[in-house]
Amino acid sequence: TRNSDFYWLHFLSPFVTYKSKNLLAEFLLDIVSIDHGIDVKADQIVKDTYPLGPAKYKELMLKVTTEHIMDYQLDPQCKNVLENLYKEGFRFAVVTSRSGPELDAAVRYVEEFKLPISYFHAVDNKPKNVICTKLRARAMIDDSLFKLVELLNTPLTLFFLRREWNINEKVTGELKGQIKVIKDWREFQLGLLELRNLHEAVCYYNGWENNFTHVKKITDFIKQKPARASQMVKDYRR
Repeated sequence: TRNSDFYWLHFLSPFVTYKSKNLLAEFLLDIVSIDHGIDVKADQIVKDTYPLGPAKYKELMLKVTTEHIMDYQLDPQCKNVLENLYKEGFRFAVVTSRSGPELDAAVRYVEEFKLPISYFHAVDNKPKNVICTKLRARAMIDDSLFKLVELLNTPLTLFFLRREWNINEKVTGELKGQIKVIKDWREFQLGLLELRNLHEAVCYYNGWENNFTHVKKITDFIKQKPARASQMVKDYRR
C-alpha cells in the first residue's frame, strides 16, 4: 500500500545553489568586505585560515546564515520537485544543527519560497540517527558527504547531491553501494519514486505492511537479496 508517512530529510544547504563556485565565493567575499572590512581570498573563508581568527569566522557565518540568508539563490528545480513529490504523498522535514536565530532564518527561507515543508527539527547535539527514527524517515539528501556517512548504519537511503563546490568529496569503495550520487533535484525525485516502488513491491510479496515499523526489515531484505528485490519490482509493475 502507498504510505504518506514517507519522509526524507536534509539540511538547508541542498536548497540553495550558485551557478559556479566562483559566484558562491564572490557572494561570501562581498559579505567579508562589507561586514569585516577586509579583503581575503576565497580559500581563506574557512575556520582554520580566516585572517581574523575563528571567533570572527563564527561571527561571519552567523551573519551569513541569518542576516544574509535571503541572498542565497533557491535551486531552480527544488520547488517544483518538492511540490510534485508532495502531491505523490511524500512529506518532508528539515533536520539541522542550526538553532536559535539560525533555525529561525532557515524557517523564514522556506516560508519565503513557499516550499511544502512544515516541520523543522534542530538536532541539539543528539545523534542524527535518533532524529531519523523519531521522524520515521526513509531517505535523506545532502550535499555534504560527511553528514551522510554519519548515517550509514541506519535504514535510510542516502542521496548525495553533487555540486561544483563538493567535487572533491568522492564516493568511493564501499560507499558506492551505500550512497546514491545524484546531479540534480530531478534525479532525487526519480530516486524517491523508485525507492517507494521498491519498498511497496518488497512488502507486497513478503506480506508485510509498508510502514516505518518494517523499514529496517525492508532495507535488510533489499541489501541481502538485491536480485530478488529487483525482480519483485518488475513483477509488481505488471
